[in-house]
Amino acid sequence: LFVQTNDHDREQRQIDASARIEARGVGKAAFDLAGGWNAQPGASFNEKMFAKACAEWADGELVASHIAYQHDILCTNDQARAAGASIFDSANRAWLTAEFGVRFATLDEILKLLSG
Repeated sequence: LFVQTNDHDREQRQIDASARIEARGVGKAAFDLAGGWNAQPGASFNEKMFAKACAEWADGELVASHIAYQHDILCTNDQARAAGASIFDSANRAWLTAEFGVRFATLDEILKLLSG
């Protein structure tokens, strides 16, 4: 079902990008801050906050894999408007562009590129 590869450089890029994203307090760091694997429903458990933290971790993994595979454009409509600190907020987008050359585009922008 899966192609076996020995692409150690790609794997290392993903590990490095994930660590740098987490060091900025976003990505998996949001999940850990929300209790991570030890989170337990109860008096102090906030299900909505935990769900957002899980989504932030997934966003961080998406970005790290984009960097690892050296793709040209990261297509997302996520602007992190209500997320607070997020890998997709304006400061982190600027950092990703400066540090890794990540180019962001919405689906509409991609469609315009393809039809232009």
